[in-house]
Amino acid sequence: GTEAEELAGELWFARDGVVIARLTMDEHLRPAARAALAALSRPESEGGLGLELAMLSGDSPERVARVAERLGLDATRAYGGLSPEGKVNWLRERSGQRDTLLVGDGLNDRLAMDAALCSGTPAVDRPSLASMADFYYLTSDLECVPVALKASRRLRATTRAILVAGLTYNVGAVVASVLGLVGPLAAALAMP
Repeated sequence: GTEAEELAGELWFARDGVVIARLTMDEHLRPAARAALAALSRPESEGGLGLELAMLSGDSPERVARVAERLGLDATRAYGGLSPEGKVNWLRERSGQRDTLLVGDGLNDRLAMDAALCSGTPAVDRPSLASMADFYYLTSDLECVPVALKASRRLRATTRAILVAGLTYNVGAVVASVLGLVGPLAAALAMP
């Protein structure tokens, strides 16, 4: 039979004790990942989103800490060796403290996506995850996540302003109509 063994970034294939193939593996971070995470965590006063970030992974804690360091994340906020249930437990422990957004790209993230208040995924490599997430994006880079969150904050502010303006108008129109200052037809026509 064929045997496979991972040795310090290499994958060796052997048959009957004779090496038939050796693959060297190297992990590369996406170029925009560090900048996207910095935009998510940078304080709002500096143009960021002011979010607390954590990395949850099933990979070994040592590997996760190395990747977190390369991404500019605090290694104490990088949690490795987590099962899908472990990710859910981590989120549930913190859900009472703040809202949670989970961006995941693996099938083992599905349970955590359900546990998070909001979840997103790239719909490039695993399009089936898009139906499980609250939002998806059509790129494998993270740079669209801070852009989407900033747009959602602007939308929330605009929606609130529209609701306040509508409520103010309606209260004013009702009061003006009751006092006989404006007729109901004029108030209705002025509403749009």
